[in-house]
Amino acid sequence: MWKRAEEAKFKAYLKQREIEKIEEITKEWKGREQDRELQFSDALKGLEQLEGKLRQQALDLQRREERIIQLEEELKHKITEVSRQLASKEEEVLSIKKRFKEEKQQLESMQKRATSQIEDLRSKLDQADSKFVGYKQEIEHSPLNVLRNELA
Repeated sequence: MWKRAEEAKFKAYLKQREIEKIEEITKEWKGREQDRELQFSDALKGLEQLEGKLRQQALDLQRREERIIQLEEELKHKITEVSRQLASKEEEVLSIKKRFKEEKQQLESMQKRATSQIEDLRSKLDQADSKFVGYKQEIEHSPLNVLRNELA
């Protein structure tokens, strides 16, 4: 009986130790589980923050890209406008050159005509002078003038 009582005590003691060990392991496991849970939640929060930063950066990049596209469009528009103005100015310069060339030709032809008219008028003047000199000599040698000179 004593042996059975000791055996029962020993079994109870072992049972008690087993329960304590199980509780200890359970507590340890729950502590580790809580640590893992905490680490997981911290990692999740970190990921959420990182995701927020990434989204913000993606938004910033998208805004920058839109701004760059807008600036490129403005630049294209300005280049087109400048090209159009340049073409217009080139056409204007060409038309002015053409007009000046035509005016130069007109002036040259007018100068040629004026020169020929001057030459014609000079030849007429020379002819008129020679006629005048001829008439003057004729008048001086005319019998009426000779008579006047003799009377004088």
